[in-house]
Amino acid sequence: MFYLPKSHGVLGINARNLKYLRPFNPGKAVAFADDKLKTKIFLETRGIPVPKLYAKITNRDELREFDFSVIPDECALKPNFGYGGEGILVLKKREKDGWRTASGRLVSYQEVFEHCENILDGMYSLNHRRDTAFFEQLINSSDDFALLNPAGLPDIRILVFNLVPVMAMMRLPTDESEGKANVHLGGIGLGIDIAKGVTTFGVQHNKRIDMLPNGRETKGFKIPKWDEMLLISSRIQQMTNIGFLGVDMTIDQGIGPVLLEVNARVGLMVQIANLAPLGKRLERVKGLKVSSPEKGVRMAQDLFGEKVVTKEEKESKTEKPVLATREMIEILGGKKQIMVPAVLRPDYDRTVFDPSLVHQLEELKAIEEDKDGTYRVKFSLGGQKLQTIVRSLEIHEDDPAVRASIGKRDLSGFLVDPGKKPQSPISASVDLSRIDKQFADIERKMQLMRYIRPSNLEEERARVEEDSSYNPVFTYEKLPFDPKEFRDRLQYLDSDHSAMGKLLRKKRDELFLKIDLLESRGDNLRFTEASKKLYGDVTQSLLSEARSTLRLWQKQKRARKLHDQEMFSAEEVRERLVKAIKGYGLREWDVQLNPSAVSDCFVSREKIHLRSGALF
Repeated sequence: MFYLPKSHGVLGINARNLKYLRPFNPGKAVAFADDKLKTKIFLETRGIPVPKLYAKITNRDELREFDFSVIPDECALKPNFGYGGEGILVLKKREKDGWRTASGRLVSYQEVFEHCENILDGMYSLNHRRDTAFFEQLINSSDDFALLNPAGLPDIRILVFNLVPVMAMMRLPTDESEGKANVHLGGIGLGIDIAKGVTTFGVQHNKRIDMLPNGRETKGFKIPKWDEMLLISSRIQQMTNIGFLGVDMTIDQGIGPVLLEVNARVGLMVQIANLAPLGKRLERVKGLKVSSPEKGVRMAQDLFGEKVVTKEEKESKTEKPVLATREMIEILGGKKQIMVPAVLRPDYDRTVFDPSLVHQLEELKAIEEDKDGTYRVKFSLGGQKLQTIVRSLEIHEDDPAVRASIGKRDLSGFLVDPGKKPQSPISASVDLSRIDKQFADIERKMQLMRYIRPSNLEEERARVEEDSSYNPVFTYEKLPFDPKEFRDRLQYLDSDHSAMGKLLRKKRDELFLKIDLLESRGDNLRFTEASKKLYGDVTQSLLSEARSTLRLWQKQKRARKLHDQEMFSAEEVRERLVKAIKGYGLREWDVQLNPSAVSDCFVSREKIHLRSGALF
């Protein structure tokens, strides 16, 4: 047994209720958090990642008519108003007579039916109120958690107050807790350093533990995507306006950080897992003016943990930017910006550009020739903008890609570190927002969905409907841009190793793949391979979900014929959607009719597009 050090900062249940729940969590907010479906739909429309909802059952009539065959082969059955992990049934694999659960037990369709009945009757809900049963996507735990060898899906609970994440813990399911991440059922709680995202202490059954069941120490595990999870939790509080909030998240293998649920009656085991009094932390941030979730996360890391300083941050604090012997420079002005590999030559008096580069810049009107044969040019180096005079001479370097030599006149504001690893295509201090804008410009001009749509789609579709054996031959609209030019622009638009930089690198790779897809139009084999690289191959899970969707569609189609169900035109659906998004308060969203759309409905940049002529 262990004891927290004597401190007046330990928060008890009564103090939690009187000082934080009543003043900061009004009844409406608590009711909103209790309704899992309503909360998830609300947050999903605002960009928070949540598991996909497959189906819901609200009453016994719906249950009696419900077709369990339309449910994917693996999913989770949950009560909407459940608490403490009660009533959750994890269905891992469909078999002839039912499903295998996470523990390997076979549950029949009748047992699932009866479990839904219990949920509807309120067996697992707060105050035993009538409930709703719903099926949602089963989360595939990230491989990063495999080191901890959990007996189920681990999650991370983050407590947020005044937009500041004040304390957090990881909850590991065990065999004793039957695969549920609940500490009161026998799971393990691991305290987390807010700044570093590293586990610190372990607790099970209110006792301190130093080792996990697999023999690994409880401390020292680095949680991936930690900063992103902190920011999501703070944003959720800002969106929901629940003052004292617990956010339960995990990391899915494909989605990344994903929200499991929000909790307006958060428990206090978190302070035992951290060996730290929660009350003191809450008092430190109470009344502070926190203008944004980003600021709330920075404050949390500064107040409640040792902030990790990266190598880039250390270098940025020096008086002068530190450069490697080879850097990328960005030529400014003219029709477009271009990136040029350069070598630093303090032994040169002036900067030298290769004649081929000078000629290219003259065509782009990004350089001006002086009377004495030199040239005036603007370029960015190490995050600093320079306006200087350069000479045109052939450059002889080991690397033929080098087209500029930076002389000492332009290096006076920098420090050169010969041991520093060259920033391969671009300086770490480059403006990432500028790269993001250029990516957006390229993608906007590419209009992928428009140009992969065959120009003779309707004609070929009609021929297939007349003759099912006919193999359509598609033609495509000519691309109004040069793919090679886009490749050249993307080639040097690489970023640093920050979280945003890594995201932009992935975006650049995606744009290269989209160019490949457009260039392979008309070649079935090349187009299929390019599509797999861009969107991935068909997985068994996706195939299963598609079959379930088709079964549901066929059932609905039969029901429409049976009940002569009304079909709605795109114009009528638009009116309904406009009304719905206004009801959600999404004033920045719009619904448009799109005659050239391939899909009946798709979403792009805060706009819902409906294909003209589609029926719903």
